Amino acid sequence: MKKVLIVEDDKYFSSDLAELLDFEDITSVVKNSADEFWPELDNLDEYDAILLDIMMRKGTQLSNAGPGETGELLFNEIRRRSNIKVIVLSAKNKNEINIKFNKKNVKYLAKPLSGNLQELLELL
Repeated sequence: MKKVLIVEDDKYFSSDLAELLDFEDITSVVKNSADEFWPELDNLDEYDAILLDIMMRKGTQLSNAGPGETGELLFNEIRRRSNIKVIVLSAKNKNEINIKFNKKNVKYLAKPLSGNLQELLELL
């Protein structure tokens, strides 16, 4: 069974996403802030993939992180430690995401996921 880490500050969205994945027999662990996520950095090998809200900005230990930066900083720390599959979740334009994360083994899905659920399952 696959196991994914959902890092998303919208509790309703992350809860719905976890339920959808559970329905597909994919185990998920949800972290709703950067602070909740930090302890998982030492456990990345337990997961098959990370679903990361790139615009996450709540609950960060990163004192200089402004709106929209926290997700990017988390991504960079993940990538510094691991080559785990990261799927960026964002309402941002795909071209903006591709420019920021070019050649860093990242996939992108636009929010809301209503039309992208099958694509998400294929990426996992």
